[in-house]
Amino acid sequence: MKPEDWNNVGIGDHMVFVPATDATQRTKNRLREHGDRGFIVKKKAQRSVLFLGKRVALFESITKSATGRRTWLGWLVLSELKSIEGDI
Repeated sequence: MKPEDWNNVGIGDHMVFVPATDATQRTKNRLREHGDRGFIVKKKAQRSVLFLGKRVALFESITKSATGRRTWLGWLVLSELKSIEGDI
């Protein structure tokens, strides 16, 4: 997705991603472990000092983990994601 496309994404939107070619191993792992059915946007795009000033958003997985039957909630770097399906 282009950076300006994230302005059209709202809280509660359902999105499915694949990692961008330059995605970090962390992003690839999160998508592989928790993203097979996609994510719900919990907090819109913002810059984060924890991710060296990159734009991030807070997502919750649709899929629940096998252990504990809980969803994953965490931040993903937007430039490392390619949207393949979503509400936008």
